[in-house]
Amino acid sequence: MEDRWADYLIYEARFDATQTRIIRLRLATDNGIAVDESGEYLRQDVVSAIKNGSTFATVFQDQGTGNWTFGHQVFLAAVNGVEYIKIAESASEKDDLGDTPGF
Repeated sequence: MEDRWADYLIYEARFDATQTRIIRLRLATDNGIAVDESGEYLRQDVVSAIKNGSTFATVFQDQGTGNWTFGHQVFLAAVNGVEYIKIAESASEKDDLGDTPGF
């Protein structure tokens, strides 16, 4: 890891029973050299941080080597007036972090 991917790196997400809204996220800080200091945060905390200028990306950890791989940049997208956390533009009315593992 030579450059920062984002301020915060999302590596796991917990969705509601309908699998449409994230409830909590596990994320780590990106210090530019390594993935550092992980914690669990509420969805609203992440939404507020994005609105205040913090950047987020998804990452995946290789269980064999422990190395981290970049996934996608994360952003807020409004669909029918409702904000969703997404990695790709779409008209779907749900949060979408792709293949990010659940917990």
